[in-house]
Amino acid sequence: MDPGPIDPLPETRSFFEGFVAQLEGPEGDAVRRAYIEGMFLASDDADRRGWIVETMCSVPQRVAVAVIRGVLAWNGVGALLLCHAPLLVIRRKPGGSNASARLLALKPNIHSGMTVGAGHFHQLEVPEQVTPMIEKFIQIVVVGIPRQDQDFERTPDSPGTTLT
Repeated sequence: MDPGPIDPLPETRSFFEGFVAQLEGPEGDAVRRAYIEGMFLASDDADRRGWIVETMCSVPQRVAVAVIRGVLAWNGVGALLLCHAPLLVIRRKPGGSNASARLLALKPNIHSGMTVGAGHFHQLEVPEQVTPMIEKFIQIVVVGIPRQDQDFERTPDSPGTTLT
């Protein structure tokens, strides 16, 4: 669901470098809490939001710092290019490091979906959107079996599937 920045833009890398420095500072716990709280929309379930924030903030600070350092060190482009399995990236907003156009330029057979009305945890907030996307992806791209109510035609020159 959240692959991290696969092909980080310079401003994304700069943000995470600054974030690590802030996490290691005297206000690191407050910085982390604010960052996590910023992953939600006002419309996200408040009880779920509270549980997630508290759970994520219960991780030792040194572990949180190591995770963000890992995000900075991760070679997302290399990992993407080594991936030969069908891949679906589900996001909550367009643009940024994982913009569809950026990922398609690296891997033309990648699939991208976007949810509406949820923050970072869209699989928890809008499963009614995420689950059908995953099911459809598996059905068409992985299994190659059309739904009963639709006909699909595979073309020899295309790795994808075309509605007919």
